[in-house]
Amino acid sequence: MRKRLGGIFIAFVLIAALAFLALDVGFALYKNDRFEETSPVCTLNILSGDVTVLPADSFMWVEAEDGMALEPGSRVRTAENSYASLTFSEGTTTSIQPGTDLIIDRLGNGDSTQANSVLLKQRSGKTWSQVAKRSEDDDSFQIQTPSASITVHGTLFSTEVDESGATLVQTAEGLVNVSAEDEAVLVSEGQQTTVCSGSPPAIPSPAPPAENELLFTIDASVFGQVTSPGGASTGVLPDGSVINQISGSRTFTHDDLNRMILVPEPDEGEYSVVLFGDVGTSGTYTIEGFSGGERTFVKSGTANVTSEEGLVLKLHLDVIDGLVKGITELTSNESSGQDTTISSPVDGISSSQVNKENSEDNVPWYQALGSYPSSSWIVIVSIVALFALVFILVWKRT
Repeated sequence: MRKRLGGIFIAFVLIAALAFLALDVGFALYKNDRFEETSPVCTLNILSGDVTVLPADSFMWVEAEDGMALEPGSRVRTAENSYASLTFSEGTTTSIQPGTDLIIDRLGNGDSTQANSVLLKQRSGKTWSQVAKRSEDDDSFQIQTPSASITVHGTLFSTEVDESGATLVQTAEGLVNVSAEDEAVLVSEGQQTTVCSGSPPAIPSPAPPAENELLFTIDASVFGQVTSPGGASTGVLPDGSVINQISGSRTFTHDDLNRMILVPEPDEGEYSVVLFGDVGTSGTYTIEGFSGGERTFVKSGTANVTSEEGLVLKLHLDVIDGLVKGITELTSNESSGQDTTISSPVDGISSSQVNKENSEDNVPWYQALGSYPSSSWIVIVSIVALFALVFILVWKRT
């Protein structure tokens, strides 16, 4: 009997030691390798011009560096004619227009149910956000302005703050919740709302149609990307990744035959059109300009792809008296309606601008495998099974 009791005592000592070790190691793995990774990472991409950053816990503004990671509390400013974008690890991007002042207030909140929660405070200027779909209701993307709070769970929208602090929100896709003064409205696709300081949001109304538009139509046999004068890009890459950095732009497919990129209110200046495809693939493209609903110009051509990626052409968009009037070609090897061989690498597009937010191959582990609480049951069951095995072995020996 004494021998059996001694064996039981030894078994409990071993179990306690293993439990302490397992919990210690498990907590370390969870804290270091899981918890920190589930908080969204914010990367600043410099598209063009002058961008400055006030790092968290600092009183000195510094010149921003392309690809720099921003911590909660960091502040970003874009100068006149300057563009930047924020890329978050879960696939969300926010394009920052000229004259914008933005604070990255929160990236996650330490709660596993809100690991992808993002809060930006926009003091002035304009932003264009493409928010990845979120599975949890509490896992939201928020922008706070001096007059309003905007909350989304996956959508495409713009936020503009004027000198008085008034906010204009326009939704290009999905639903946006806009609240102020204890009242809230839902702004659906194609709608907008305004919020003045101290007032509730206005009833959503149809957003005014664009006065000027650029429409790029690309043969479905190839993939296309458009880069604006500010360095922002919109389009589809060969791996199926979709990038959308040009404010107000949309990418869609028409009759499964053509991919179309629509850019409303395009800026005057140099645009690049890039086609991607398998070697030997031929693809056609058409570029159309519209002002006041009337087409002002059209250009079409065919490209023979000789490498996986290449520059098709560069063109200068002419805007006269606020209306799109035409384009001026800037490449010597491209002529309207003629074949163009693509052999040079893409220039003017940095790797930081190629945002692969919709690629399944780039889904973070916590989206592919689920949150930690669901996998914690596996850890608990494994520990219990280990304890049981040790107890049985010791019991048999006694």
